Amino acid sequence: MSSGFDSESSYLRYLRQKELERTNRRTSVSAPGQAPGDSEKSASKPSLPPPPTGGPRFPGGKGKGGQGDEEGKRVRSTFGLRQLIGAAAVFLSSWLIYLSLRQSQVEIVWQWDQLPSPTKVYLVGDFTGDLRALRQEYRLAEEPFEQEIRVKKESLRRVESDLAGLEERIGLLRNEKGTVEKELKHLVEENEKKSQEIWERKGLTLERKRKQKLLALEQLIESRAQSLHLSLKLRADAPKDPEVWVNAFRLALYDAPRDIPVGKERKWAEALLEDWHRSEEEYQKEKASVGKELERLRVAIRERAASYLARLRELDRRIHEAEEEKKPIETERQAGTVALDASKGRKDSIQDNYALTIRNIPKRYVVGELSRGADGRYHWIGWDQDPKSAIRHWYLWACTEKDREQYWSLVQLPLERFTKVVLVLRPESFVRVRDLLQ
Repeated sequence: MSSGFDSESSYLRYLRQKELERTNRRTSVSAPGQAPGDSEKSASKPSLPPPPTGGPRFPGGKGKGGQGDEEGKRVRSTFGLRQLIGAAAVFLSSWLIYLSLRQSQVEIVWQWDQLPSPTKVYLVGDFTGDLRALRQEYRLAEEPFEQEIRVKKESLRRVESDLAGLEERIGLLRNEKGTVEKELKHLVEENEKKSQEIWERKGLTLERKRKQKLLALEQLIESRAQSLHLSLKLRADAPKDPEVWVNAFRLALYDAPRDIPVGKERKWAEALLEDWHRSEEEYQKEKASVGKELERLRVAIRERAASYLARLRELDRRIHEAEEEKKPIETERQAGTVALDASKGRKDSIQDNYALTIRNIPKRYVVGELSRGADGRYHWIGWDQDPKSAIRHWYLWACTEKDREQYWSLVQLPLERFTKVVLVLRPESFVRVRDLLQ
């Protein structure tokens, strides 16, 4: 191994030099118009030394003739393939790094349970101009209905004001009636109380004295009859009357013993009866006096009660008139309410149509749709956007539904090329689609 080529690269340079010499020789022989002696000059140039006879230091090398050339070709082919694979790997790594640096990313976090999670989340262009134009068109379309509703509301307000005035008047009349009824009740109770006091103070005393006198008279007659040994017969069902007792005493005297002065006893009985009659007359006079006093009280109360009753009848009449006056006004209010609801229904129908139109506006401005990952977040990745064709202002459009109403969130994105933006959707960012028309 005393060859002058100590490395694979030296041998390759040698092979390339030999190939170049062969090419030059072919060119010098075949070139037309070559001057004489040119070939000798080219032949006289020094040449590289021949390759070593031992062959290059490659496995399986023969080092002689055509076998060495074939071995060199195989070596050159293997080495070139290795260089190509290495260059491709470097290029692929560089390309992946380049792409990772040229991604525009958007990530959305949903942290709200009062609305369902968005069904769709898009990156869109600025469609607020279309919203303003549609809102203006809606206002022009709803203006006739708004004016009609205002007129009907004002008419209904006047009717309700009249009705409220009547209701207030009826309420005052009923309150006054309740006050009069309370006063009348108090008057009756006061009359009963005073009558009871008079009767207890005078009437009951008079009745008690009469009963005591009757009892004393009965006992006196019975005691007199016993002392005279008279057979006084009084029936159990006989009335408690002194005349009955005196008559029974007189009858008993017919069977009196002979030693009893019958005439004297009859006079005693008659005198007793006359005394009772005088006391009874006095009793009737006092009773009549008590009755007159009670009657005077009843007359006074009756006059006052009559005024209260007249007032109650007047209040009932006025309440009835107010109730009758209220009936046509209530009918008018009912008709006005129906007419107002009809106008509102027509306006709502217009609003529904425009609300459907609004839903289609953002679809024309969609740049991309965010996909929902397993973590519940929404993601979007944009690759190497061309700045000349990029939309200047991007928005995030999130859409969800609740109670058959669609809610939107439209948020302007602070998105720059080749950056990542993370947004958190909050409840205050969602608006009912119908409200966008207002």
